[in-house]
Amino acid sequence: MNRGALAPHAASILMKLLYAARIRRFDLLRSINNLARKITKWSVKEDAGLLHLISYVHHTKHHKMIGWVGNSLKDLSIGLFADADYAGCGESLRSTSGAHMHIQGSHTRFPLAGISKRQGCVSHSTPEAEIVAADYAMSRIGLPAITLWKLLSAGDPNFVFYDDNQTMIGVVRTGRNPTMRHLERSHGIRIAWMHEMFQEGYVGLAYEVTAKMAADIHTKAFKDGISWAHACQLINIFPPEQLNSVDIMDMMKPTHDQVADAKGKSQRVHNYRNQTPCFPYTETPILPEELHRAGLSSKEGLQELDGCDPIVVVKFPRALRPPPAAIPPGRYLRSTWVLREGKWARLEDHVDIPEHRQQFDRYVERAVFQYHFQRASLSSSPAAVSPTVPASHVGVLPVHRCGVSLQRVVAALARAIHGGSVGQIYDIFERNVDMHIPWFWSCLCQSLATRVDVDRKRGKCNLIGDVPYVPANVQVKPTRKPPVIKFCNAKGEVLYTYESAKFLDDAQGGELSTSLDPEFAAEITIWGADLAKPLWVLAGVDEENWWNEFVPDEVQIVCSGSKLSGPASGYYERVIEKCISKADDLVYVGSGTVGVSSWLDKHPRAQDEPRCESPEYPYGDLGLMAAKIAKRGIRVVFELPGHDRIHSSEQRKTMVNSSGAKRTVFDGCCFGHRVNMSSQIAYVKSKWNMLTWGVDLSALSKMRDGKHSHVNVGAQEEHGGDSRRTSKVARKLLQSLASDGTKDAPVTACPSKGETVDRVMIEFCCGQDSHACQGLPEQSLHSLP
Repeated sequence: MNRGALAPHAASILMKLLYAARIRRFDLLRSINNLARKITKWSVKEDAGLLHLISYVHHTKHHKMIGWVGNSLKDLSIGLFADADYAGCGESLRSTSGAHMHIQGSHTRFPLAGISKRQGCVSHSTPEAEIVAADYAMSRIGLPAITLWKLLSAGDPNFVFYDDNQTMIGVVRTGRNPTMRHLERSHGIRIAWMHEMFQEGYVGLAYEVTAKMAADIHTKAFKDGISWAHACQLINIFPPEQLNSVDIMDMMKPTHDQVADAKGKSQRVHNYRNQTPCFPYTETPILPEELHRAGLSSKEGLQELDGCDPIVVVKFPRALRPPPAAIPPGRYLRSTWVLREGKWARLEDHVDIPEHRQQFDRYVERAVFQYHFQRASLSSSPAAVSPTVPASHVGVLPVHRCGVSLQRVVAALARAIHGGSVGQIYDIFERNVDMHIPWFWSCLCQSLATRVDVDRKRGKCNLIGDVPYVPANVQVKPTRKPPVIKFCNAKGEVLYTYESAKFLDDAQGGELSTSLDPEFAAEITIWGADLAKPLWVLAGVDEENWWNEFVPDEVQIVCSGSKLSGPASGYYERVIEKCISKADDLVYVGSGTVGVSSWLDKHPRAQDEPRCESPEYPYGDLGLMAAKIAKRGIRVVFELPGHDRIHSSEQRKTMVNSSGAKRTVFDGCCFGHRVNMSSQIAYVKSKWNMLTWGVDLSALSKMRDGKHSHVNVGAQEEHGGDSRRTSKVARKLLQSLASDGTKDAPVTACPSKGETVDRVMIEFCCGQDSHACQGLPEQSLHSLP
């Protein structure tokens, strides 16, 4: 052990400090006693501790222990606080007893004595340590104070003993504790003596909350300045200029009524306030009354209950908490309640959570944080951003990189700008039950369509002829006014402006103006597609698809959604006919057109049921239009699932036999098409055809390898199961398109034969969006066992 340089002088320094601490600086007692125990084994560590203590004294010389008396002698009482820090000594595991005594009244608080002492032996539990501390406090300073008070006032004092441990109070009041019969031999105390002492009539036993336990400063160390300042204020040590501060005034308010319950005899263990349970012996609700539900408690940590947003309860918090990692990721708003001086106060109500952590500037006993999940919607936000896009992406965004809800709203607006076609608008919003898109936007789109028809008849509409308006980019700006929709061309010239405040009331009978939610107050600007750049039309493909992430930035995508009905397909037919004309354009007709999940979809449906409005022409007029422009040298891709209804249709036979068509056949199991049936993962026996014009998809030509068993599509539909696919087909398609003349797309290259990571299995078990898939190579299923 390295002996400290201050060892010869340590005793002299500490005794001088102890002289002052006993008289006017009770906050130094514990630190001095801890160092005094190391006089005979002083080391460099104690040198640092003594330096820290002297530095604290030097910088707090202006702190005073201030007492005041504003009541007559008959209205005063003696308050004795006792506390213990269980196993607080790191070397011996002994507990530390602390006691503080003062004279108290409605306008009086005068400190008398303070004690900090390590207990003589190890305690078995916190209640045992609390009982030992209470016995020491009563015998050393409590009873002598009663004798002195009798001498001064010629009468018994009003004496109240405070403790913050409910078990200790119960043991002392009953005088029985079979589990602590060793106390007399180990600590030298008897519970029966304490029981008799508190039954004499002039010593009351009352519960005090930990936040107002004045003896707490004599038992343990504190980790932050706010908690330490609060502990010092409880023993009347603070700068004189704080004498009239709010904290000092709040400190004088007792937890219970000292007049009606001077000795704590009428304290009830269990109380309720408006059917909300309170903390034991207090009238403070365990949770804010407006937040409490049956099933929620005061237990610290995360609590989740059906029908209620998750809450986090924190004792003695130092900062506002962000959402915990245990709840699903996403955007949350936060509501915060804090407990101070026995009252709950609401600090925040559905506010945005900042990136930096905010510290509390005052002492807080408890805090409750509630996190409200924000679903995808056109809600206002601090920046001009789609609500389903991370806040770091601000400004103008490509439509296909926005959230699904915003994509569908923009698609409805693009159709409404052509006037009429209310059925097309309904078709979009009928698919949005699970997206929680408010009905307000459906009404707005219908009103817009009606207004466009009126303006066209008056010659006010600037849209060009019958060329369909194709949205490419969008920007959402939060405002404090009703929604304003601006349609611009690719150069930024405004073609049409729709102000909902002027027309929405008439269209909906005046009901929306009074019930307009602030989240719908936004200015939406839409830019049309630049037909000089590549334009890809994805029909029968879900808005949340793999290509949204992988396509080059210069590519503009128009996506119809996975469910495409007759009225809606007319718009995309006109887009294909009028806007697709270049060699780098693309028409991709996904299997969603016939009711089967496309290979581009991120989240395929569990069961696919082919939907053919016409058995002979399952792809309808949209398929005819796509096959027609393929003859002009435009790249076209058809997904042909292996269902009998599709395979035997007249339209499929005609397209396969047409000139220039290339047919690529592959088995879905070779690209991760699997299903979880009866807790068993099985490959799906599904034969797919890719019919292409101008695109070579030979990389997909993989049939079954015979190394695994299969379940056919019929068995999957019969027994159900969670269907999964990987992103490999979507990546292979982009690789083929890149090799056919488009710019290189950021697609993962094919793996080498030596790779052994089973990405297909990870994607199936963990999900395609899981962190486990990030950066992993894609492995061919031929190498799987």
